[in-house]
Amino acid sequence: MRNESRGYEVLCAVIGVALLLVAGSDGKAWAQIPCGAAGAPQCDGACSTGQNCQEQTGVCVCKPDNNVCGIEAGPPQCYGVCPPANPICADIAGVCQCVSGAIPTSTATSTPGGVTPTPTTTPSPATSPSTSPSTSTTPTCADSPIAACRTPTVGGKASLQIKKHQSDDSKDMLIWKWSNGSATSKADFGSPTTATNYLLCVYDGGSNEILDSVAIGGDSCGGVPCWQDQKKGFQYKNKDKSPSGPQQIKLKEGDAGKAQIQVKAKGSQVDPPLLPLVQPVTVQLVNSNGLCWQAVYSAPATKNEPGPPGLFKDKAD
Repeated sequence: MRNESRGYEVLCAVIGVALLLVAGSDGKAWAQIPCGAAGAPQCDGACSTGQNCQEQTGVCVCKPDNNVCGIEAGPPQCYGVCPPANPICADIAGVCQCVSGAIPTSTATSTPGGVTPTPTTTPSPATSPSTSPSTSTTPTCADSPIAACRTPTVGGKASLQIKKHQSDDSKDMLIWKWSNGSATSKADFGSPTTATNYLLCVYDGGSNEILDSVAIGGDSCGGVPCWQDQKKGFQYKNKDKSPSGPQQIKLKEGDAGKAQIQVKAKGSQVDPPLLPLVQPVTVQLVNSNGLCWQAVYSAPATKNEPGPPGLFKDKAD
């Protein structure tokens, strides 16, 4: 009786393995792995380095990726996952590569459609003014919304508000609240207190970038660190809002439906376009480790008025 039971267990295991294989578009079989959040496949997490998490017939699967920090098809996007030792995914002569941040100006190029670091020369904090400057990277928004961003798990829980004062740019404002988000750990946020950059990108219904704001990892604001390490995440405060940074960012980890993000920006650096906006409006927060969080706002908006002052308010899909 014990041998018969053992044989039945082995048979069940074989059947289980067979059911965990799904056919890829190229005819190969890939191991089915729950690499997205609960509910509709998010396809944005839990794959090993060197793999992409993709949706195939409503199922998230991990597939080998020959270009670790790019995408499988098309021109290099340079926003994928990189290891902690070399956290920045950069376009080096048309090829996505994981680098530590010291990218030669002659080889760092901008690729249309990708979040590509733009090299800028700044003095190194670790050297004296008399030494040679080092090369750091400032992220720029993609020409259009990027793929595989984490989304809210519940519709209508991510809000967006944009104000445009035609006669007084100091009163321009943006508030984005990403609530009930897909599962996000504190480690996913990277190390903004030292190196991880954050870039807010807003696109209109024509996939045109209409607003951006950047918060540099490890930056100083008014003589004190902009970023603060907190128990469940990180917080960014910059009263001067310069040169193009937001006023406040809050990053809070959580299981599916519990993660939260909040971004506030105010003043002439916000520089939103004239309203009304063409919908759907897409808001994405991208970090230099290759992760992205987004919400989409389809028509009709709660408010989308030309003003003055112009006002856009809406809840995400």
